[in-house]
Amino acid sequence: MEKINGIPMIPFGLLGGFCDHLEIRITGLSEEGFSFRVPEKIEKAACLEICFFDFSADCYRKVQLAEKEREMKLTEETPFFFIYSVWTKNGEYREQVKRLVTDYDNYISLKLAGDDAYLSEKMVGYPAELDEVYAESFEEQKKEWFSCIGDGIQECRNTWEHKKWNITDLPEFELAITIDRPELYYGFLQKDWTRFCHDYWKNNFLEHHTLSKKRVTRIYIGNQFCHNLFPRKELLFQVLEKALENNLAVTLAFSYIRNHLLEEIDELLQELEVWCQSREKEAGKDQEEIIVNDWAMPILLQGKPHLKPVLGVLLNKRRKDVRLPYKQGIGNHVDSLAENNLNCGFYQDYLKNTFDIQRFEFESCGYKVTIPDGHHSLHLPFFQTNTSQYCTLYAVCRYGDRGKQKLTENCPRYCNKKVFLYPKHLKMVGRYNSLFGYDEKILWDEKQLQDYLEQGIERIVVNVSL
Repeated sequence: MEKINGIPMIPFGLLGGFCDHLEIRITGLSEEGFSFRVPEKIEKAACLEICFFDFSADCYRKVQLAEKEREMKLTEETPFFFIYSVWTKNGEYREQVKRLVTDYDNYISLKLAGDDAYLSEKMVGYPAELDEVYAESFEEQKKEWFSCIGDGIQECRNTWEHKKWNITDLPEFELAITIDRPELYYGFLQKDWTRFCHDYWKNNFLEHHTLSKKRVTRIYIGNQFCHNLFPRKELLFQVLEKALENNLAVTLAFSYIRNHLLEEIDELLQELEVWCQSREKEAGKDQEEIIVNDWAMPILLQGKPHLKPVLGVLLNKRRKDVRLPYKQGIGNHVDSLAENNLNCGFYQDYLKNTFDIQRFEFESCGYKVTIPDGHHSLHLPFFQTNTSQYCTLYAVCRYGDRGKQKLTENCPRYCNKKVFLYPKHLKMVGRYNSLFGYDEKILWDEKQLQDYLEQGIERIVVNVSL
């Protein structure tokens, strides 16, 4: 028998398999059998299991081929992998091959017939026609989101308006706001703290929201996503001094660390350590929080007891995307997204014992997240989906082409005035070097917020000024 040359390399998400407990990559598929690739030679295969994705049922159909139902032969050998061919007359296998080939052919036809929106519309019911509807500006977009104009979440907003839930109905928590770019740093310095808070809520159309009635006791200084938006040293210490004057706790938000910035950041951390130590009695506390979004940071923090590491958003990795509801079958499996590595006890112990990291920064991201034991923070209502060290916005403004991305030196901060707008129904925006989604319910659904607070969230971080 010769090597099987069926349909080559069907995507792994549609067709996978196992040889006993070894995962295999199917390289060719036909009704008579299939070929597969493995990294090591197989001496004996007790059971072969092939998994066919069924578009109509949003699940995999598994077909097991016992030894008596097949014939398997090594048909190609290389220094890196081995290819085996399998022949079978199993009826269920043949039926699944026919169905999958039909579905795959339909997918390819749709892919060739139109753009990605057309394909998604036909495959999963994506509203392609709404991709042509944009807001005129980011201000208009934010006003719709936070004022609940139009479709959005009017039902949740109506419930909130009717009940007017009181902040005292919720478990006690600390409220913080983000001050994460130059115009906010200078605004914080120039304005009275009470006026700054008033303008913060009003300028973002939330002056009547329940959260705006609670006193803000902490500020996050710096940007977790773009290192170019972190304040210069002199400006940073001016902001720290004013925070101290207003009895505000401070969390310093660092992003990833470029290699050429390691020495500069280490020197800054040493100065922060000295500053905290000198203000220890005056501030009434002995530590300032430092957001860790790069594994170099906890190393730099060693020997600096006044700087407490907190795990940042970039290292709290999970699947976050405003388009998740359109993903095939996601509705039946969204609970699988609720946990990540931070829910594992051994990993929590590792972070605590190795780096003294015990607080984690979470985001409200459109679905329920399971919060591990401890005292943690929740950022709302925006959540990060993508971040690049090479700024896409800079590439477009500077070169007129997203693809011409380079490391930005002496950043002109185009992001002060420009963002990437996306179709209104997607509820997302591109700001500086990142993409952000908007969780449309967390601001208006008291039950969601209460659930997070009862799980272990004891700090709410509002970032509506994005």
